[in-house]
Amino acid sequence: QTLTFKRYFFTMLKPYKGLLSLVALIGILWALINSSMPYMQKLIIDHVVASAGDRSNIIASVGPYALGYICLWVALATNMRVLDWVKLRLSPSLREDVMKSMFAYLNQHSHQYFQNQFAGSLVNKVLDMQSGMVDIFNTLDDMYAQSIGLLVAITVLTLVHPVFAVVLACWALVFLTITFLFLNSIKELSHIFSESKTSVVGKMVDSIGNILNVR
Repeated sequence: QTLTFKRYFFTMLKPYKGLLSLVALIGILWALINSSMPYMQKLIIDHVVASAGDRSNIIASVGPYALGYICLWVALATNMRVLDWVKLRLSPSLREDVMKSMFAYLNQHSHQYFQNQFAGSLVNKVLDMQSGMVDIFNTLDDMYAQSIGLLVAITVLTLVHPVFAVVLACWALVFLTITFLFLNSIKELSHIFSESKTSVVGKMVDSIGNILNVR
């Protein structure tokens, strides 16, 4: 049965539901913490200004918010280290699964198919697939976290000043519009680059593998 890349991608990720749930939680925490830290800085500055130079009053009023900011910073650092741990667990296993499935799929092809293909090209496609799967996963993870972060930031800015929220929302809309406008051309160029690279690598590997005949 022929699989689209989308179905294949999620099929490969299915065994890692636990780690993926943890990644989703990390993204939400990152968005909340990352948006809360600037707001905490605002509260610190507001209380410093309200203290009007009274040092004893500054320490008493700013202390809880400064401690809160430090706790947020520690939580953010811890959150990112947990994300590193998850990716160290997930990436090598995902690469291995993709390489095994691709190699098993290749072995189902006919003898004539292998006669008409460069061995190096086939190996390069397998390697590109396993590295590409990890890259796509990391990109989707970043997009997920950034999207939640944007929503949280707009919500926080709405509480601070609605105009700031509108400016941020408009900037995000312009950024996304430009991205989608160039998306098709980027996909086409990426396909051309991938095919060209596969062809060159295939010829090089096969030439080296048959170096006696080439000489």
